[in-house]
Amino acid sequence: MNSYTSRFLFDNYTLIVSEYLDSKHMHRTLTESGDELRRVAGIHEEEEFARVLPVYVFDLDVNTPLLLDRYHQSVAFKDMVIAVRTRGTQAVSDYTCNGRHVFVHTRDLERPLVGSILQSMWGVSSTHLTWSPRHNSTLVDYTWSVGQTPFGPFSDISSLSFVQKDAAKRNVILTSLNTTISSAIDVIDSAVAYGGEAVLVKQHRHSEFMQRWNLLKYKMEKSVSALSHNDFEMALYYLRSASHDLYSMHSVVYLASQEVEASLDCFKDPPFPWGAVSVSGVGLVALSYVYAKRDRLFKSKRKQF
Repeated sequence: MNSYTSRFLFDNYTLIVSEYLDSKHMHRTLTESGDELRRVAGIHEEEEFARVLPVYVFDLDVNTPLLLDRYHQSVAFKDMVIAVRTRGTQAVSDYTCNGRHVFVHTRDLERPLVGSILQSMWGVSSTHLTWSPRHNSTLVDYTWSVGQTPFGPFSDISSLSFVQKDAAKRNVILTSLNTTISSAIDVIDSAVAYGGEAVLVKQHRHSEFMQRWNLLKYKMEKSVSALSHNDFEMALYYLRSASHDLYSMHSVVYLASQEVEASLDCFKDPPFPWGAVSVSGVGLVALSYVYAKRDRLFKSKRKQF
C-alpha cells in the first residue's frame, strides 16, 4: 500500500494524505495464484470459442477510501479486471469541474466495472484517450469524456453511446477477420510445402481448392463491404460462413498431403571430360618442352645484351 499527499482548496488550503493500491503488483500476485483461484471458483478450462474474463472485486472492511493507482476504482488488464472499494462512500479526486472538486463515489462500482470489461473483452478505448500523431502516443483529454460513457470521473451515467457500442462490435469483426486471414496464409504455406499446385493437380484436387479459395475471397470482400457500412451482423455472417470454406481448404491440402509418395531419382555419373584433360595435357607438355629448351631458345636474346 502506498500513500500520497494532495493539496485542496475548500474554504482554505487543506493537505490530505491518502493511500492507494498498486494495480500492477496486485495483477502480478493474482496471475501467480490464477490456477488456484480458478480451481476454488470452479472455473474450468476455456473452450475453443469462449473466453473467461475473471473480475476480482476487493470489498475491504476499512473506513478510509482506497483507489487503484491513485485515480481508479477499477483497472483493466488483458487477462483480468481488478476493482476495489471500501466502506467509505466518497473520496476527493484531483479533478475539478466549474471550479469545484469532483468527488468519486467509491461504493458504486457499476460504471468503472463496465468500462474495464469493455476494455479487456472488446478492446474499447477510454473516451478520454486520444491519439496524437505529433507525439506518436496517446494523450489524456477529458473534453468529450462526459455524458453517456462509463469512463472518467465527469459522468454518472453507465449507459453506452453508439460510438462505444459500434467500437465493441467492430473490434470483434476485425479480430475474426485477422484470424481468418492468418489461417488462410497457413493453408497456402502448407500447400506450398507439399509442392504447391502441382500436388493438387496430380491428386485431382486443384479445382476443388480453387473453388473454395474463390468463395473465401468473395465472402471476405462482402464482409469488409458490410463492415464499411456498419452492418456488423452481415459482416459477422460472412466471416462465419467463410470459416467453412477455410476448413474445406485445410481438408483438401491434408488429403492431398496424405497421398504424396516419396521417390528417389537416381542419376548417372557425368562422362569423363577427355577433351579438357587432353588440352591440359598438351599445354603441360608444351610448357615442359619450352622450359627444357630455354637455353637454346633464348640464346640469341642473351647475345644481344
